[in-house]
Amino acid sequence: MTYALRLSDDELARYRMMAQRAQAQEADLWELAGLTPSTPDADELQARYLQWHAGQGNDLRSGRRLAALGRSAGLTIEAFRGWFEIAERPPGMRGPAWAAREAMVHSGLATEDDVGRWAATFDEIDSWTERPQFMLGAFAAVCRRPLEPACTS
Repeated sequence: MTYALRLSDDELARYRMMAQRAQAQEADLWELAGLTPSTPDADELQARYLQWHAGQGNDLRSGRRLAALGRSAGLTIEAFRGWFEIAERPPGMRGPAWAAREAMVHSGLATEDDVGRWAATFDEIDSWTERPQFMLGAFAAVCRRPLEPACTS
């Protein structure tokens, strides 16, 4: 059995608003933390990639919600945690949004011209001496079925 969780239009709008606020109001804080900014074209590619995932019915918050999902399935949560890796992006690294470019073109979320712009942007980024940073989150939940009450007869 396959399950897909969809974000509502309200949830998508809330995420877009939060991302716009963070980009406008917190860019200096991200830079202080060592997370260097990208380029408008690379940001656009990422935004369309997230939009493409949402259009597929993928829950973009599923990792952060593993414990809640386990509880809603009637499971007992033994452990829930997350890890974040922050690293320099090496030249040539394109990431999952780039890997999905053909699917985005096929779905109508991008054009071949967009792909050309994004390719040129990545070529430019590859030439930077100060490497951009990326952050990768991973989440895990250990869940189990609740114990059955012992039979006493």
